Amino acid sequence: MRGLPAGSTERVLPTAKSLLASLVVVRACESLASARGGDQHVAILQRMFAGDWPRAFPARLPVAYSVDDSPLMPLILRWFAILSLALAAGAGLPQEGRGQADPPLVAVGSAESRLLADAADGSLDRQSLFRASLVAGGVADDAELNFWQQRFDALCESLDAKHTDESRFTPQELFAFLHSQILTGHYQASVTTLPETLRSGNYNCLTATILFISIGERYGVPIEAVSTSGHIYCRLPDNGPLDIETTQPDWDKARNVQSAVSEENRRLPSRCINHVQVVAKIYYNRGLELLGRKQFEPAVSLLQRSLRLDPQDADARENLLAAYNNWALFLAEGERFAEAADLLRRGQELDASYPPYRANYLHVYQRWAAWHCARHEYASAIDVLERGSRNHPDAPLFITGPRTVYAQWLEWHLKRGEYQRAAEVLAAANRRLDQDAIARLQAHVQLTIED
Repeated sequence: MRGLPAGSTERVLPTAKSLLASLVVVRACESLASARGGDQHVAILQRMFAGDWPRAFPARLPVAYSVDDSPLMPLILRWFAILSLALAAGAGLPQEGRGQADPPLVAVGSAESRLLADAADGSLDRQSLFRASLVAGGVADDAELNFWQQRFDALCESLDAKHTDESRFTPQELFAFLHSQILTGHYQASVTTLPETLRSGNYNCLTATILFISIGERYGVPIEAVSTSGHIYCRLPDNGPLDIETTQPDWDKARNVQSAVSEENRRLPSRCINHVQVVAKIYYNRGLELLGRKQFEPAVSLLQRSLRLDPQDADARENLLAAYNNWALFLAEGERFAEAADLLRRGQELDASYPPYRANYLHVYQRWAAWHCARHEYASAIDVLERGSRNHPDAPLFITGPRTVYAQWLEWHLKRGEYQRAAEVLAAANRRLDQDAIARLQAHVQLTIED
């Protein structure tokens, strides 16, 4: 049986024989798609892939740059399920709409514009680490920058009076001053900007490190920053070198950095980082905080800044990838499927091998097609699946999905007695499905008619 071409005005008579043949075609489509029983369109489309495609894969995020008694969450993401063999061996991610990478970063004010311009060559030439850190922490105007600079200068007045060219301070003396005059509160992991620390006296490893380096610069004592995953501390290059845990007020204990971090972190690689890379950690921490609140757009912007200033930061890169991934899932939950697919594309431009993108690409397109089916927008569902299949043609979703949609589409019209439209759907299915599927449909129809 062949359906009439789309647009034909000839009436299809609902004879018992033609109706029977049409119903057989519907059931044949359903059997080919492994969609058995039930009248719910979304449920049928979802059941079809119960064993062939994974659920959504949100990405776990590492903690911010702060020390803690508990082990650092592993950077490698843990999955809620195992990727299927078909998916693991599948084609790459979608390429549609590809061409432009993320747009250049747009500074939020003149202070940040100056910071990004100064840091473009990988070093700070026109401003101090202290001032750059204020800007990265969200201080936007010169008046506020000057306020906090004056606050820091006032705290250092007692040292200024003692400092002479003939008498240099030792690192231990500067460290003691830091904890007696500035870090007068307690360690608090969430305190990640200098204004918070200067206002309250509380600190984390990042703000304590920035302030120790800034005091050293003021009095000619070289102090370097050392970064490992989730933590940052100081190194005295002229003393051995000697590593210093800036969150530990006691000097003797501060000299034993390894005791301040978890056993797991002790095995992680470390690297010396410059002032620009230290500033990047402030953007990173702020981005993670917003990710925790599901404020994805500003979080991505901050993580982009962090990675731009320190392209070697694996944590920032991993979390930017995770941010795109989780933002896409968040949009898909809100039925904003086109935007979700575009975010996965943007994430792919950073790292096409990132595993969640392959899984969630299928997840988003499946949800998208099912959403159209639930509204009886079957033509749109077919278009969505065909669009997705361009770059993932071997995925079960795109092989069997169109057959199920056509089956539901036919049944919808037949139940409503819309035989002309059912015939047009059959004609469209014959044009768009593969030859094997068409042959099997015709065989089922012929056998049923003969019986």
